[in-house]
Amino acid sequence: MLRTVQLPMARRTIVVGINQCIMAALSMLMIAVLIGGPGLGQVVLRALESLDIGSAFTGGLAVVIIAIVLDRVTTAASERGELRWRAGNPPAAARRRRWILIAAAVVAAVLVYESTSYVWANTFPGPADGGVIGNGLSSAVSSANDWTNLHLYDVTNAIRNVTTYGFINPLQAVLANAPWWLVGGVVIALAWALAGWRSVVVAATCLALLLGSGLWEAAMETLTQVLIATVLVVALGIVFGVLIARSRRADLVIRRSWTPCRPFPRSYT
Repeated sequence: MLRTVQLPMARRTIVVGINQCIMAALSMLMIAVLIGGPGLGQVVLRALESLDIGSAFTGGLAVVIIAIVLDRVTTAASERGELRWRAGNPPAAARRRRWILIAAAVVAAVLVYESTSYVWANTFPGPADGGVIGNGLSSAVSSANDWTNLHLYDVTNAIRNVTTYGFINPLQAVLANAPWWLVGGVVIALAWALAGWRSVVVAATCLALLLGSGLWEAAMETLTQVLIATVLVVALGIVFGVLIARSRRADLVIRRSWTPCRPFPRSYT
C-alpha cells in the first residue's frame, strides 16, 4: 500500500517539499560564502565588494538558472510519473524506459571517464575568465546601470523616498519606538485570534527570548522590512495572478508553462 498507493498519491506534495528545500539552500549562498563556502556566492560577493554590478548580475542570473532547471525538472518528473501511474504503466513501456535509462547511464559513465582522462573533454568551450556570453552580459548590465544612475537619478530617488518615508519609516517608528510590552501584547493577541492558545505560548516564549537578547530594536527594524516586502510581493502577486487568469498569453510568458501535458485517461476525468 505504501509503495503502490500512498507514495504515488503523495508525489506532488513530496516534490513541493524538495523544491522548497532547493530554494532555501540556494537562498543561503551568500551566507555560506561568508564562512568559506565556494561557488556562485563568491562570484556575487566579490562583485558587490568591488561595485561591479554586471558581474554580480551574471552570478545572480546563474543562481536563478539553476533554480529554474531544478524546479522544472523535478516538477515535470512528478507530473509525468503521476500521469503514468494513473493511466497504468504497461510492462512493455516500463521495460523500454528501463533500457533507455540503462543506456543513458552507460553513456554518462563513458563521458565522465573521458572528461577525467583527456584534456579536450574537460575544457570549458570559451574564454576562461568570462565564458561565452558572461563578459558581454556583464558589460551590458554595467553600462545600463551607469546610464540609469546618470539619466534616471530623479526617478529612482523619488521611488526610494516614497518607499522609505512613506512606508518603511512610519511602520518602523511604530514597531521600534513603541513600548516593547505594547508590541508584544499586540503580537500575542494576534496569535490568539488567528491560531489559538498553543501559538500564544510559542509567541510569548519567543518574544521573551528576543527581549532578553537585547536586540529588540534591531529585530523590530527587521520585522518592518519583512512586512513591507511581504505587502509589496502580495500586491504584485495579485496583479500578476489576475493577469495570468485573464490572459492565456500572459500565462505562457510569466509562468513558462508551454510544455504540453498529456490528459488523464477518460476513466479518471
